[in-house]
Amino acid sequence: MSIAAFDFFARQEAAIFYLAVDNKYFQQLYPDSNLYPINYQVSLSEYLAAYGRVFKSMASPKLQDPSHLQEAVTIMNECRRVNGIVGESLMLKEKINRTKNLAEQQVFYTGQWFEPYIYQTIKQHLELSDA
Repeated sequence: MSIAAFDFFARQEAAIFYLAVDNKYFQQLYPDSNLYPINYQVSLSEYLAAYGRVFKSMASPKLQDPSHLQEAVTIMNECRRVNGIVGESLMLKEKINRTKNLAEQQVFYTGQWFEPYIYQTIKQHLELSDA
């Protein structure tokens, strides 16, 4: 697909650039071959602001609830066990059935668990504080 895209845009006499993930340069591939340094990185708040979104804080009380964080890890491990097919998790189906009358827990078990899991994973991987 990338070869077809390259061919199409080269015929349009467009300049073609390539940017690899985690690279400090982007490379012009066509019509010339040049390297250009990336001198500025956009922060998350700047990126969101460019799309008209603003936030007051990245920390959320729900996300920091230790029981929710541990439960989210448990659910992710269960999803991995059933090859990522969330609907196949009997444990998750049981929890959803048991929480039918508890709206907040129902929302958590039907998908909101993934947000705390991602939050915690990124926070640990990047060694970030709660702030």
